[in-house]
Amino acid sequence: MRIAICGDECSSAIILKRMLYMFSNYKKIGFVVDIFANANDFLASKQSYTLIFISFETEKSKILAKSLLDKNLKTPIIIFSSNCCHAADAFKLNAYYFLQIPLSQKTVFDMLENFFVSYFSAPLLISDGFETVCINVSDILYLEANNKHCIIHLKDKIIYCNKTMARVFAVLPEDRFLKINRAIIINSDYISRFCSEYIILTNGEVLYPSRHFYKSFKLEYHRIKTPKIP
Repeated sequence: MRIAICGDECSSAIILKRMLYMFSNYKKIGFVVDIFANANDFLASKQSYTLIFISFETEKSKILAKSLLDKNLKTPIIIFSSNCCHAADAFKLNAYYFLQIPLSQKTVFDMLENFFVSYFSAPLLISDGFETVCINVSDILYLEANNKHCIIHLKDKIIYCNKTMARVFAVLPEDRFLKINRAIIINSDYISRFCSEYIILTNGEVLYPSRHFYKSFKLEYHRIKTPKIP
């Protein structure tokens, strides 16, 4: 996943980059973060990005943000600035979010958490080697390893993917999908009941956890399903 930071104010761009990699390590999501010193360098780049952060410290950066948003790009743009008055300008431009300098790690992490909830609920493109299938992450019951390939079990059908189970798992939200044995990764939203001997899905299908993975599966399931007190 590639992220761009276009920052006229260098120190904040570097701090933001550090926070993004901290979040990457925390969530186990692979990031590549590119910093551009000015708007012209960014516009000259032909790289595509999942997220774009733009400093609002100069008039040039404001023009850059407006030009990108005027193009109706699907890539979300996050504005960051030391001037809180720029928040109104950012939202007038229909930016995804506004971050105030000095940057707060909690605020950046909360924003990223919210972004990835919506991002991972978007359709997922899966190739079987012949055609590309568009599926919704929330429709996945579980993944099943099949040698160097993966079988994706959906609510209404099965899709054979030419990627390994590990590669498919890497792009799924880790707070929803849990490994129960070496060959099965399950969507926790579809678990009806379980014990150390079996796991029953909401559709009645029965899966079997291994002794090695059961303890970590149980701990993670309770962690993500226990209501968090604000």
